[in-house]
Amino acid sequence: MSLLERHCHTFDGNGDGDGDDDAGESENKLEYTEVFGEYTSSVEDFIESELGRRLDGFDMRSFLRELERRGREGGSRPEGEVFEMLHTLTDFVAFKEMMVDFRRMRDAGAADMASEHLTVQGM
Repeated sequence: MSLLERHCHTFDGNGDGDGDDDAGESENKLEYTEVFGEYTSSVEDFIESELGRRLDGFDMRSFLRELERRGREGGSRPEGEVFEMLHTLTDFVAFKEMMVDFRRMRDAGAADMASEHLTVQGM
Protein backbone atom coordinates (compact mmCIF):
# COMPACT_ATOMS: atom_id res chain seq x y z
CA MET A 1 0.00 0.00 0.00
CA SER A 2 1.42 3.39 -1.01
CA LEU A 3 1.90 6.38 1.27
CA LEU A 4 -1.00 8.05 -0.57
CA GLU A 5 -3.30 5.13 0.18
CA ARG A 6 -2.15 4.81 3.80
CA HIS A 7 -2.63 8.48 4.69
CA CYS A 8 -5.12 10.14 2.32
CA HIS A 9 -7.94 9.69 4.86
CA THR A 10 -6.10 12.16 7.11
CA PHE A 11 -6.35 14.96 4.53
CA ASP A 12 -9.70 16.66 4.24
CA GLY A 13 -8.45 19.88 2.65
CA ASN A 14 -9.01 22.29 5.50
CA GLY A 15 -7.97 20.87 8.84
CA ASP A 16 -11.47 20.90 10.38
CA GLY A 17 -12.81 17.69 8.90
CA ASP A 18 -15.64 19.00 6.73
CA GLY A 19 -13.71 18.80 3.46
CA ASP A 20 -15.11 22.07 2.04
CA ASP A 21 -11.98 24.23 1.62
CA ASP A 22 -9.17 24.03 -0.91
CA ALA A 23 -5.92 22.33 0.08
CA GLY A 24 -3.82 25.42 0.81
CA GLU A 25 -6.26 27.88 2.36
CA SER A 26 -6.59 27.03 6.05
CA GLU A 27 -4.94 25.71 9.17
CA ASN A 28 -3.25 22.36 8.97
CA LYS A 29 -3.55 19.40 11.30
CA LEU A 30 -0.41 18.28 13.11
CA GLU A 31 -0.86 14.92 11.38
CA TYR A 32 -0.27 16.61 8.02
CA THR A 33 3.23 17.61 9.11
CA GLU A 34 3.98 14.09 10.33
CA VAL A 35 2.86 12.52 7.04
CA PHE A 36 4.78 15.18 5.08
CA GLY A 37 7.92 14.23 7.04
CA GLU A 38 7.44 10.58 6.10
CA TYR A 39 6.83 11.56 2.47
CA THR A 40 9.90 13.84 2.32
CA SER A 41 12.09 11.15 3.84
CA SER A 42 10.79 8.58 1.35
CA VAL A 43 11.41 10.91 -1.60
CA GLU A 44 14.94 11.73 -0.40
CA ASP A 45 15.78 8.06 0.16
CA PHE A 46 14.41 7.12 -3.25
CA ILE A 47 16.37 9.86 -5.06
CA GLU A 48 19.59 9.03 -3.22
CA SER A 49 19.17 5.32 -3.91
CA GLU A 50 18.47 5.81 -7.62
CA LEU A 51 21.31 8.27 -8.14
CA GLY A 52 23.68 5.93 -6.31
CA ARG A 53 22.54 3.03 -8.47
CA ARG A 54 22.85 4.94 -11.74
CA LEU A 55 26.00 7.03 -11.13
CA ASP A 56 29.19 5.28 -10.10
CA GLY A 57 30.73 6.94 -7.06
CA PHE A 58 27.71 9.17 -6.34
CA ASP A 59 27.72 10.59 -2.81
CA MET A 60 24.65 12.57 -1.68
CA ARG A 61 26.54 14.54 0.96
CA SER A 62 29.12 15.71 -1.58
CA PHE A 63 26.35 16.57 -4.02
CA LEU A 64 24.49 18.66 -1.44
CA ARG A 65 27.70 20.43 -0.38
CA GLU A 66 28.36 21.31 -4.03
CA LEU A 67 24.83 22.69 -4.45
CA GLU A 68 25.26 24.80 -1.31
CA ARG A 69 28.66 26.07 -2.49
CA ARG A 70 27.29 27.06 -5.88
CA GLY A 71 24.36 28.80 -4.23
CA ARG A 72 26.68 30.81 -1.98
CA GLU A 73 29.06 31.74 -4.77
CA GLY A 74 26.40 32.51 -7.37
CA GLY A 75 23.93 34.08 -4.98
CA SER A 76 20.99 32.13 -6.38
CA ARG A 77 19.51 28.69 -6.11
CA PRO A 78 19.97 26.21 -8.99
CA GLU A 79 17.58 26.65 -11.88
CA GLY A 80 16.10 24.39 -14.51
CA GLU A 81 13.31 21.86 -14.86
CA VAL A 82 15.01 19.23 -12.70
CA PHE A 83 15.54 21.60 -9.79
CA GLU A 84 12.00 22.96 -10.11
CA MET A 85 10.64 19.41 -9.97
CA LEU A 86 12.82 18.61 -6.94
CA HIS A 87 11.60 21.76 -5.20
CA THR A 88 7.98 20.80 -5.90
CA LEU A 89 8.57 17.37 -4.36
CA THR A 90 9.51 19.02 -1.07
CA ASP A 91 6.87 21.80 -1.10
CA PHE A 92 4.29 21.27 1.67
CA VAL A 93 1.42 23.04 -0.11
CA ALA A 94 1.97 20.97 -3.28
CA PHE A 95 2.12 17.81 -1.13
CA LYS A 96 -1.10 18.66 0.69
CA GLU A 97 -2.86 19.40 -2.61
CA MET A 98 -1.70 16.03 -3.95
CA MET A 99 -3.05 14.22 -0.86
CA VAL A 100 -6.39 16.08 -0.95
CA ASP A 101 -6.75 15.42 -4.69
CA PHE A 102 -5.95 11.74 -4.21
CA ARG A 103 -8.53 11.47 -1.42
CA ARG A 104 -11.18 13.14 -3.60
CA MET A 105 -10.35 10.78 -6.47
CA ARG A 106 -10.48 7.79 -4.12
CA ASP A 107 -13.81 8.91 -2.71
CA ALA A 108 -15.13 9.30 -6.27
CA GLY A 109 -13.98 5.77 -7.14
CA ALA A 110 -11.01 6.75 -9.28
CA ALA A 111 -8.23 5.93 -6.79
CA ASP A 112 -6.94 2.88 -8.66
CA MET A 113 -6.10 5.01 -11.67
CA ALA A 114 -4.72 7.83 -9.49
CA SER A 115 -2.55 5.45 -7.50
CA GLU A 116 -0.95 4.13 -10.68
CA HIS A 117 -0.02 7.65 -11.81
CA LEU A 118 1.02 9.22 -8.49
CA THR A 119 3.02 6.45 -6.84
CA VAL A 120 6.78 6.28 -7.27
CA GLN A 121 8.07 2.72 -7.25
CA GLY A 122 9.72 1.92 -3.93
CA MET A 123 7.83 4.49 -1.87
